[in-house]
Amino acid sequence: MLKLAGNGIIVIALLMIFSDASFLASLFMSVILSALAYTVGDQYLLRRTSNAAAAAADAVLAFVFFWAVGAYAGWSLSFLEIFVIAVVLGMFEFFLHVRMMREHTWNASDTEPLD
Repeated sequence: MLKLAGNGIIVIALLMIFSDASFLASLFMSVILSALAYTVGDQYLLRRTSNAAAAAADAVLAFVFFWAVGAYAGWSLSFLEIFVIAVVLGMFEFFLHVRMMREHTWNASDTEPLD
């Protein structure tokens, strides 16, 4: 829930500042990105790699996601604006992962590769 709220605040604010995206479009994209980042970054990579690797992957995912969605939706996002959104999200994810790792200890069976 903290991930969804944090990503929502960051994405909605920055998308509405940097582009002509509406509040609802920004909210919708925030939810989709949060679900993707949770699945890839938190549930898969964070358990198998380091916090830095998972946070970097979340930032790259955000960059690619907003580059593709921005182009499709016709938002006026520049490379630098997408980069700023991705970096801010990556920093948030890094500290979120620290909190997640402090609150949860994974056992060996949690880190087995998915079939």
